[in-house]
Amino acid sequence: MDKLAHDYGCTPYLFYGEKMFDTYGGIADFDSAMWTETLNYLEKWKDTLPDMPEINFDKNAEQVYEEIKDLPPVTYRKLLTNSDIIEQIFPIIFPNGIVLQMLSRYFENKNEKIFNTLNSYIQQIKNRYEMAISV
Repeated sequence: MDKLAHDYGCTPYLFYGEKMFDTYGGIADFDSAMWTETLNYLEKWKDTLPDMPEINFDKNAEQVYEEIKDLPPVTYRKLLTNSDIIEQIFPIIFPNGIVLQMLSRYFENKNEKIFNTLNSYIQQIKNRYEMAISV
């Protein structure tokens, strides 16, 4: 709060629940019945939101593998050579390295040089970050 006040030159306020409406420029006629109604509408709205997608690709490894295995090599090259993605995103989406191992096997069976290169990138990732790749 102090940092916000300093950086923006303002006085920040922190309110919880219905207090947000009856303090500092709030709605004068706002009562607890209105707050309860607001909460009810928020609950209904929350129920209409789609489920959060699964971001651990290793949980549905076969399905994810089938969906991504035929991406263009240029896409894999961009992903597998981007250290920010490898360090920040891969541990989240490939926590066990299962999909990466499946891709490695897939690339091994290809006869084109680019797939050998992609496979070597996966091996470097595995070695560098000591991912527990297991199937």
